[in-house]
Parts: sequence; C-alpha cells; structure tokens
Amino acid sequence: GKDGKDGTGQTNELDAANHARQHQNSVNAEDKGEEDETLTASDEQLHRSLFTLSHLPPAHINSLLNLDVIAERNKPIEPPKKPEAAPFFLPSVAGVERTFKAGAFTAGTDEPAGDQPRKRARSKLVQSKGQGAQSELARLLVDAEPDLPTGETPADENWRETDNLLAVTKHLKSLSPSALDLELRTLSAGDGAVDVCCTLELAIRYLLHQLRCRCDFELMQAVLHVLLKVHAEEIVSGEVMPTLLRTLREAQSCGWGELQALLQHNLCLLGYLSHLAA
Repeated sequence: GKDGKDGTGQTNELDAANHARQHQNSVNAEDKGEEDETLTASDEQLHRSLFTLSHLPPAHINSLLNLDVIAERNKPIEPPKKPEAAPFFLPSVAGVERTFKAGAFTAGTDEPAGDQPRKRARSKLVQSKGQGAQSELARLLVDAEPDLPTGETPADENWRETDNLLAVTKHLKSLSPSALDLELRTLSAGDGAVDVCCTLELAIRYLLHQLRCRCDFELMQAVLHVLLKVHAEEIVSGEVMPTLLRTLREAQSCGWGELQALLQHNLCLLGYLSHLAA
C-alpha cells in the first residue's frame, strides 16, 4: 500500500511539473509572438546602421524599373480599326418638309464645322496648361528644401526626419509605378517659378538624405535609377551638380558596399557549409 501511495504521489508530481512546464512554454511563445509582431509591424528604423525597406511589394519596384519593357510588350500588334459603317445623324432645318442643313460638316471629318475651332482652342488651352503645371513631387521637394543636405553637409549632421521629408516619402509610396514614373519625368517640365536644374538638384539632395539615413532602401534605388536614366543630360549640365553627384556616389558606395559585403560573406559561408555537408 505504501508503494502504491508513493507511485501515485510521484505521478502527481510529474503531472504537475509537466503542466507547469507547458504553461511556461505557452507564456514564452505568446511573449515572443507579441515581440515579433511588434517588430514586424513597426515602420520606424530600429538603428541608424540598419537598412529599412519600404514595405512595398517586390512587383511594385520591378514594374517601376521595367516600365519601358512592359509598355513594349503590351503594345498592340495592329492599330485599332475604325468601324466601316458608323451610325451618324445629319442635321436638318426646322420646317414641314425634311431639309438637311448644307455645310454642317467639313470635308474629311465627321464633326460639325462650328465645333472644330472651339475644340482646337480648348486643346491648345489644355496643352499650354499642362506644359507649365508643377507636379506634386516638385512642390513637395520645394517645401522640403530647408531640410535637405548639400554636397558639403557632413553625413553625421544629416540624421533627422522632418514633416516635409516624410511628406515626400509618403507621396512616393502612394503612387503606382506608372504614376511615379510620370512624376519623375515631369520634374524637368518646370513652371517658370522654379528652374529645371533646381528641381532636379532638390531630387538628388533628397535621395542623398535617404541613402545616408538608409530608409526605404529598395525604393530609393529604383527612384535613383529612373531619375538618372531620364534626366542624365540635365543633371550633368547643372553648375552645382558635380560636387553633389560625388557626394551621392560616396553615400551610395558606402551603403550598398556594406550591404554587398554582408551578402557576399553569407553566400561564401553558405557555400562552404554546403560543401562540407556534401
């Protein structure tokens, strides 16, 4: 009877120990899950030496880099054909007998002659407004000019995020790839008040700030690629651009060089361990 009691007591103690261990493991798992969820959901940079991504889908960045290829691939093989027998209505003169109005249409067109000058004037007005319009990105860059670094600004003095800089980044993230490409291309349009070279200089200074801060790394790389591809001639022709471009190249080499070294180290280590396992 005594052995039975001892066995029962040991069993109860083991059950209690297992229950306590399972409870502790579940508590640790919940704490770890909450911590991982907090770190994943946080958009803020944890440390200035770490690279922060933009949380945009990879397809978004790839589409921005390859819009020319996508447009060429989606180009129709044949132009759209006009219907052979399109319905139309001939204007008539009010009266008892049906009489058509002569000279209502001009030769070679299907539109009334009176509407053509009006339409032509409207198209010229829209075209003139479109050429001088300032894009939203250019306006945000002008507002953020006091907070942007220059070519002589040391990298240590550039660690700050202001509301104007955050507004530029938020605007870039909110655009689709085609809309972002259009915004970058229209930076050279200008509106008369801001010089073209000045707008492009502000864009380069903004990219310099982002590369130094290591924020939204893959998005900034794509924007820099498109900007240099589209506005290469205008950027080179600027007076202050050489110094600014050298500083931008140093920031690009520093950030990407460090990241490339880490990736290469991991690849070499993985290849070495795979060779040992084989």
